[in-house]
Amino acid sequence: MTQDWEDVKVLAHELGNSKWEYRALAQLGIAAYQEGNVQIAITDVGMAVTAATAANDSGALIRFFTLIGQGHADSGKYAQALPYLENSLKLAAVTPEAGYRFLTNELKTKTLIGLGQLDNAKHLADEIRTRAAQSGRREHEAIALHWLGRIADISQDVTSAL
Repeated sequence: MTQDWEDVKVLAHELGNSKWEYRALAQLGIAAYQEGNVQIAITDVGMAVTAATAANDSGALIRFFTLIGQGHADSGKYAQALPYLENSLKLAAVTPEAGYRFLTNELKTKTLIGLGQLDNAKHLADEIRTRAAQSGRREHEAIALHWLGRIADISQDVTSAL
């Protein structure tokens, strides 16, 4: 995967396509994170965020903020994750073509649970489940049910957990 994104970055540079150059840089940062190279990931994604901000590339920023939030949430750094996820959702709300952000909302649910904000997490998981059911997105419906079960378990609400 890394070589593919390196190739995209080089080609984008050669073609003068800065949009795909910084998007490829972000993907390289994500790959670096997955390989445990956190400092490279921070640098690459940070540079990509700066370039996307300058280019007013809402689609890229929505994705980048979600992925930064995911990195923090997956590391148990929920307080650091939440602002990135919320920024992603705020930007998506004013970008109609972004659609409903299932992944971002699922990560926010996980983050809220991690922060002990179970009522807010339950409300969001219910919203995800409803949106998923309405749009036939079974995978996201299942994920929402997982989080609702987790919330019920933490709350020791056996009836809801079933």
